[in-house]
Amino acid sequence: MSPRRSSPLTVEFILLGLLIEKPAHGYDLYQRLTKLSGISAIWQVKQAMLYAMLDKLHNASLISPEVITTGSLVSRREYSATPEGTAAFEIWRRLPVEHPRELRQEFLAKLYFSQQKGADAVNSLCAAQLVNCRQWMAELSDTEDSRIDFPKILLDYRQRTILAAISWLENITMVIG
Repeated sequence: MSPRRSSPLTVEFILLGLLIEKPAHGYDLYQRLTKLSGISAIWQVKQAMLYAMLDKLHNASLISPEVITTGSLVSRREYSATPEGTAAFEIWRRLPVEHPRELRQEFLAKLYFSQQKGADAVNSLCAAQLVNCRQWMAELSDTEDSRIDFPKILLDYRQRTILAAISWLENITMVIG
């Protein structure tokens, strides 16, 4: 088993994006994440894990907690994105994913937040992702004849998956216009 990456993962970036939209305490953030249309169908996180992710984002100086006390209620920590967190999030949101396996979750998260920025942000992300997808196809095509031991059925699956992604991305850019 490989060690966990030290940089934020997709769900952590989703949390960061939600905190950029609106500061929140952990439970409210958990409720928003589990009720977001589309997002909750793809990303699920247990509440205890969410708090661990918030700690990781805080330790990386990407979010900052503020203790809020209201009346007789128990004080809570409300988290908000730091300027460093906002900058890191924007870099992450704009970059295409590097591997086909990342399309289903990470790219969709980037697409979710890009659509909030408007058609230009969506088109820019999709155009960058199309470049990567076409490169993946070229690399697969280059290896088809040179790797005799590579199972053809797996190669066919990978090619068709990437071709479907290309078609899907082209459709998004046509719909957005």
